[in-house]
Amino acid sequence: MNKKGANYNLPTIILGVLFVVAVIVIIFVFYNSQNSNVKTTTTKTNSQKTQGNTQQSAITNCGNSGIQIDFSQKSIEKTNENNYNCFNNLIETCQKAGLTYEIEVRGLLGVNQKYSHYYELKGFQSGKCVLYVKMNSYDSFSYTDKIVQSFLDGGMSQEEINQQEQKIFEGFQQLVGRDGVCKYSDTANIKDYFDKFAEGEISGSTEGFPNAECSGPFFEFVETTP
Repeated sequence: MNKKGANYNLPTIILGVLFVVAVIVIIFVFYNSQNSNVKTTTTKTNSQKTQGNTQQSAITNCGNSGIQIDFSQKSIEKTNENNYNCFNNLIETCQKAGLTYEIEVRGLLGVNQKYSHYYELKGFQSGKCVLYVKMNSYDSFSYTDKIVQSFLDGGMSQEEINQQEQKIFEGFQQLVGRDGVCKYSDTANIKDYFDKFAEGEISGSTEGFPNAECSGPFFEFVETTP
């Protein structure tokens, strides 16, 4: 009776085992399929985030531009204007962009100077457009011929004049590498500053650019007078 009973239940047991195995296989396949979809979605999301971060951090490099403003001759010469316009056209929307601006000013307040700045639009921060500025180089300082003659007439020797020029040049050299930021509530004020500068209107402010909150070593006063 026991053997007969065992033979009678064997097919049922086998079918039961096969059913359980089939269920496990189905669950395993389903789980892997769902897990694969999650990984794919996560990968796509991470890829989208990476692309978004790349777009947000992209900066338009407008290259180099130059300007020579000669007050004694009442003339302005510009070089690589397309590069300047590249930067200037992005100011209104405060799009991230950089420009190296090589500047030579002759005859302003009796002196000649040559230097270069790096400007970078950093985008909006807390509702304000941020302009970064750094002095790349300070290349030369000299008095105009008229000022030199007035010093000679006043009893100074040429050597003394040269020494004074060198001392002032070294004072301005302290600015090289210094940087700072200016925050503007209205980008029109940035554009106005650059437009006026390009036409020979130079601000003599030692506190920063007009209509802006400026801070940083670039805007600290450096004593250059003898």
